[in-house]
Amino acid sequence: MNRSAGLTDPPMPNAIPNPEELLTELRFAQRIALHLVKDHHLADEVAQEAVLAALERRDIEEPRKRAWLAGVVRNLVNN
Repeated sequence: MNRSAGLTDPPMPNAIPNPEELLTELRFAQRIALHLVKDHHLADEVAQEAVLAALERRDIEEPRKRAWLAGVVRNLVNN
């Protein structure tokens, strides 16, 4: 790819998300977990596990990412 023309390679589907995106998803997972468990420490643990699962499963399509992450949080809380 010709980078001198200002063009960049498209993002790889399995690319690691940037830190800002990762923090946004972590906060989203924390809010859901806190709503479900009503305990900040437990909510943090659940959110971290959910985001780790998302990092391991990076093939999730963008429009469904948050719904999938919310489902993971609910499943972690219920198990």
